[in-house]
Amino acid sequence: QVSQCSRSQLCPSGFHPPHPTMASRARGAKASRPGFFATIACLVLVLTVLPFAVLSYAALRTGHHVAVPAPALRFVSDLSARFLWRSGRGRDTLARPGRPRGPRTGKQPGVRAVVVIPFRDRDLHLHAFKEYWRKFANATLGVDFWDVYVVEQFDSEPFNRGWNFNVGLAIATRQVQSSPDLGDWPEAEPFSCATIQDIDYLPDPGVDYTYCDMPTQLSAEIDRYDWKVPYDQSAGGIVAMSVGHWREINGFSNDYRGWGGEDDDLFARLNRTHLLMENEQIRRPASGYGRFRGEYMHSLNHTKRINDPGSYAHNMEILQAMIKGSHRWKEDGLSNLRFRVVESTIDEQDYNDNGITYWRVKVRRGLLPHDLASLPIAIPNSLMCASGLGQDSSPGLTWFLLGAQLPWDLVALRERIATVSGCGDAASRFTFLLVDRRLSVAKVLTDSTPHLLYLFYRSLHDPTEDGLIIAEERPEHQIEADYASRGLLWNPPTMFVVCRALWRDIPRYRIFQARECDMGRWKPLEQVSGVFTAYSKKPAVAGADEMLNLCFSYNKRHDVQRITLGECADDWQGLQWESPQHIQVRRGPGNLCVGTRVGEVQPSSRILPHDSCDGENFHHELSFNAATSKPYHNEFVVVCVAQRADGSARICIGPLECDAVEAVNYGCFPVSPPAEDVYSMCSASPGSSAEETFCRGRGCCPSGWTSRLEFSPLAGATERPDDDRGLARSEASRRLCLCVGRRLPADGPGAASGAAATAAHFVLRLGEASCAGAGLELVLRLCGPTRGAVACGAAEGDSVGRFMLLREDQDCTGFVCTDSVALLSEFALK
Repeated sequence: QVSQCSRSQLCPSGFHPPHPTMASRARGAKASRPGFFATIACLVLVLTVLPFAVLSYAALRTGHHVAVPAPALRFVSDLSARFLWRSGRGRDTLARPGRPRGPRTGKQPGVRAVVVIPFRDRDLHLHAFKEYWRKFANATLGVDFWDVYVVEQFDSEPFNRGWNFNVGLAIATRQVQSSPDLGDWPEAEPFSCATIQDIDYLPDPGVDYTYCDMPTQLSAEIDRYDWKVPYDQSAGGIVAMSVGHWREINGFSNDYRGWGGEDDDLFARLNRTHLLMENEQIRRPASGYGRFRGEYMHSLNHTKRINDPGSYAHNMEILQAMIKGSHRWKEDGLSNLRFRVVESTIDEQDYNDNGITYWRVKVRRGLLPHDLASLPIAIPNSLMCASGLGQDSSPGLTWFLLGAQLPWDLVALRERIATVSGCGDAASRFTFLLVDRRLSVAKVLTDSTPHLLYLFYRSLHDPTEDGLIIAEERPEHQIEADYASRGLLWNPPTMFVVCRALWRDIPRYRIFQARECDMGRWKPLEQVSGVFTAYSKKPAVAGADEMLNLCFSYNKRHDVQRITLGECADDWQGLQWESPQHIQVRRGPGNLCVGTRVGEVQPSSRILPHDSCDGENFHHELSFNAATSKPYHNEFVVVCVAQRADGSARICIGPLECDAVEAVNYGCFPVSPPAEDVYSMCSASPGSSAEETFCRGRGCCPSGWTSRLEFSPLAGATERPDDDRGLARSEASRRLCLCVGRRLPADGPGAASGAAATAAHFVLRLGEASCAGAGLELVLRLCGPTRGAVACGAAEGDSVGRFMLLREDQDCTGFVCTDSVALLSEFALK
């Protein structure tokens, strides 16, 4: 008998049987007497296989290699392995043919399999995977060594499964042209097969990770698909290929964002390179040798899958191009892969007993470094306990760098602060402000939100320039109260969208937590926008007691929702309603309504951006207003400059405008509303990014140009000397300067003004002290604020600072969620 276990945890043995037991088959089948020819066939099979089975079984039990023909060895070895596993014998002692017992030391010859796991935010799954893989590796014949590459996408962009695999394969093969960080890695051990492995699907015994002489979909029988693949042309799930075949198809596409499309693109690549079978399907193992189960992992907590309709539409566009014959696959994949390694660790805990090495690698797209070690930390002087540095009653800050030994969690960060501040155990009570200076927002890091530190690290565009950590001894509620008293606490709502679909010409409606409909079955409303804002929990804003609590639940049979005031009911109109969610909206007659349809045909509810929801057999129930977040009080505006390789620059109001620019140098500068010393930001034409510059004064832009912004520079902050221990850096040494100069024509100053002036007459430089010199007239030198002042906008004695303290309504993969980023961009442009 095979021990059974709950679906909510891993089986004690690590596996369920790959097939029903003979006893269970007998109970479900009618008794019948075998015919004469069937009996003869069985006897021949037994007499043919028995000698090899005995020899192989002896080899497995003793660890000695026995010379047996290869096809027979594979058959009887698998048969013996399954017998040993089912009988309970050999689960911990089963040896691979030809592999000596005992600990392994140094390099040894043997068959090596490479497994690449695209990964993000699934540490519980990874722990369970390792427990399971020990048993699977020990029961798998024909593999001596496993190199498992856990490739972690270390950013806040939508998850990119195909790109993550390409990175893993590039690391496994030391494809140094893809990353400058691979040059120092040790030489890779030779291997033949590389497999993309989803962390939440685990193989039954008998799955062969060396079966790759042709591209093979190992996951040919999946529990959730009734032990089949989802469709015949599927190339998703666990796929094994030789390195040569992966290179022949140029790996996966790097451009599929979020979930969906990359596996169908892979199928198209196999089709283009004639690597499918004659039936135009990818090769799959024989029945019983491709069984994968998700039941063990699906009981664990999953990170929320973020549905991004914009990404989905992008994916479908490039997939359709592939299906129609596009050759973009030749340039999109391993050949144009570029990435940086943020951190790498090696786990060899399971090497001696099981031959497994885990390589966990944090990676980012592109070739820009992500230098977390240079991320600045600011400690108020009043919290400095070290001899010679404080405690200082002045309002200033002492600066440090995060350092090479990165503190990845709150405990380690407090230990780092305890060391540099000299405060010892007193630092264990500190909270922290995590500041994203590109967006001019901060969040409070406390014991109740320890995950924020990791999200903060991976979401920074440039840790050196954009990040800041400020130590605090005040509790979170006091920090929030101080910011709220100054109008600097922002609790933005979440965006929802109403979408419409037809079923037999009957309209259905659903609301999704997104900015767009998925453009598949669900389409946007015609003529009007279905986007509105609401809170998913009671907000921390004025007037929160005046909010309405709406509940919406889901009926799986009709794929519709029921929306009601207050609490949801499990049973309504004879249907079962599940997955209740609550949203908070504003009371009163407004521009949004709820209507309900009753009767035999799809009873459900809808929200519309109208005064009334009557029509299409819906009856109006109530009206409400969207939850709104007033544009916060900005004490400064952030101006960013992205300098291109040709010397031209894109000047942006807020950092988001510059995100798409391929920049070789980049800097953001806070400026205040126009006061005495006024400058103008000029554009050659509305919406143009080709010709932009600054000039001094109001209305100073050249004739025909548009003034996009008038501003005054912020005052600089007081400098402190370097700490003699080398841990602190002066604020002056960390200033980033922007200067703008105007070329002086041969006939003298001022000749370049007027209609003839173009951006070619201006010189813009980042990081240089001055633009004045031979043939140049200095227009603007914006160099005053230090990083601390950039982040805090701090005047002397201002302990709160001028960035916004952000409390978000939802969880997401980034430090600041996309809805909030979109609102920030809209506010900046206003």
